[in-house]
Amino acid sequence: NNAGAVTFGTTSVTMGSTVGPAGINFALTNADVTFGTTNVTMGSGANQTGIDFSGSSTTADFGVTTITGTGDLTSRGIDLSSTTGNKTITFLQGSSISNAGVGVELSSGGTTATSANANFTFGDGDATVLQSSITAASGGYTVDTIGLDPTLGNYDFDDVAFTGSANL
Repeated sequence: NNAGAVTFGTTSVTMGSTVGPAGINFALTNADVTFGTTNVTMGSGANQTGIDFSGSSTTADFGVTTITGTGDLTSRGIDLSSTTGNKTITFLQGSSISNAGVGVELSSGGTTATSANANFTFGDGDATVLQSSITAASGGYTVDTIGLDPTLGNYDFDDVAFTGSANL
């Protein structure tokens, strides 16, 4: 919970075998958070999340970000479920998520009660040249939209080359 601006430079997080943690976890209200180049490598624990915005009202700007999973289907690259306030969250072009059970989670419960409400852009928002990527783990999803309330937020994946299925 932070009302002021916070800036991080290059950030690397390597997760271990603990069940359920997030590499970077936002809670409550965060007015203006900036990260430089960011790398999150998930570990062997189940139910891990690379970057977790769930339940928060956060404005965040990430540099080129790489989130790497282990293929565990309970993992999530980015969790936006239950975000509030339609805050802006951006990831610079060239960002990638690979081998997570769900690349980007938009509603953790599969119901509008846990719907994301963010102004989210992964990449530069331009489909001319796809420079960002989301690759699902085998049997996983690139993006999980089940339960997303279409009246809440905006989700821009125009710059993304997807490998794998979305859960629509």
